[in-house]
Amino acid sequence: MLHHKAFRFRIYPTEEQTTLIHQMFGCARFVFNHFLARWNDTFQETGRGLSYQTCATGLPALKKEWPWLKDADSIALQSAVRSLADAFDRFFRKQNDPPRFKSKRNLRPKLHHEVHERQYCRCLRSAETSEAGMGALCQVP
Repeated sequence: MLHHKAFRFRIYPTEEQTTLIHQMFGCARFVFNHFLARWNDTFQETGRGLSYQTCATGLPALKKEWPWLKDADSIALQSAVRSLADAFDRFFRKQNDPPRFKSKRNLRPKLHHEVHERQYCRCLRSAETSEAGMGALCQVP
């Protein structure tokens, strides 16, 4: 039988890593807001929104248009598109309000990252052997 486990980590990044993390949050917010605007425009013109697949296939073109998006983690950008699609699904099922544009002033930026076992072990090994890696990690109960 398959058991799912969840781990919470507290990281202590350096100033350079903190800057990179904030840039990644900013890129994810930009992608979310960009596709939300496109989604709203398409809905007003045609009466139908965009699908997750349409938005996800538009990411490479968006990276060409805005080269600084290439610096962000691609999984984080895909996660932003996935959360937008999920927000619209919930809205159309009358479970939530319509999605809103994300603000830079939000005190709790959210970013989900699914880590598989191999990535988890590799991350821990690099953190143990390299101080320049992820910073000091400690597991939070």
